[in-house]
Amino acid sequence: MIPDMETKTWRWIVGAAVSMAILAVLFWLLDDIDQLVNAVKDVQLPKLMTGCLFFLAACACRWWRVWILVPHEQRRPIALLSVSAGHGFMNLLLPMRTGELTFPLLLKRATGQPLGVGATYLFTIRILELAVLILLLSVAISIWLSTPQQNLTSDLNGLSALLIAISLFSVVGILFLPVFVRWMWSLAGRVLTLRALSRIRLLKEVADSLEDGQNNLERLGKTGIAKLCLATTLMWLSLFSMYYMFMQAFSVDIAFVETVVGSSVAIFANLLPINGLGSFGTFELGWVAGFAAIGETSLSSVAAAGLTMHILLVIITGALALFSFVLFQKQPSSL
Repeated sequence: MIPDMETKTWRWIVGAAVSMAILAVLFWLLDDIDQLVNAVKDVQLPKLMTGCLFFLAACACRWWRVWILVPHEQRRPIALLSVSAGHGFMNLLLPMRTGELTFPLLLKRATGQPLGVGATYLFTIRILELAVLILLLSVAISIWLSTPQQNLTSDLNGLSALLIAISLFSVVGILFLPVFVRWMWSLAGRVLTLRALSRIRLLKEVADSLEDGQNNLERLGKTGIAKLCLATTLMWLSLFSMYYMFMQAFSVDIAFVETVVGSSVAIFANLLPINGLGSFGTFELGWVAGFAAIGETSLSSVAAAGLTMHILLVIITGALALFSFVLFQKQPSSL
């Protein structure tokens, strides 16, 4: 679909091998595979569908972020949906996080923005996602540790101080986001202008337009950054609500705050640069490990929820990407 992003066969092979190996280890660690199969058979469909609706809400938040980032004259709803949905689908499909690289290419195709601008937007989105996630996770951990079941009252003072420090660091990162991006992009520009890298056409194009990306980001101002933070917060809350509903659909008795804490391991595992084919295996192993760490015992049902959710997300995101791509192709170009 994108000629510049054709992935070599060996990457697909290695990615598939990594995913199958991790899934094999996960299934081996589970006590009873029959319980996993039975959990899938006994799934509560209304709660499963509710979880899918929360995922669609998260997709809408991702689209809104792209809408906020691009200039007013380039805001075409279907074109920007093809960017957000297409990037999401490629991230779920391509091995070893190479799907991330499709965002600047899709944005250029949809709006005409140079690759450096798309790279700046993507970097900004990921930094904000991490900062907001850390804030939400710190709150969730604080609430979870303060419950009577944890019996960790004597350790709360030190843990609370650490969580507050981490939260403040995230807040500072958000407040000084444009400054941080400019500093990082200044460093990236120096690296990309090295003779060996400057010969690569795509990297040269990125380097030549990094300044445009920085200027576009600063154009947003405080109001634009606040809107991005709101969209990112709503996205995470929608995703955590989806996780919670999927756990309920598979009859896992767990509180919402525990869902936030347990799923965080899977989220951070999903950030690994070498994560198999579409994060299959890495996500599921992190998912089960996270909920096992907080004391969940019905791990077969937890694994069934994670694997089913992952498959459905690929299907839903793929359908959105195909829908937006077809409609975008039918629209007359205004660039």
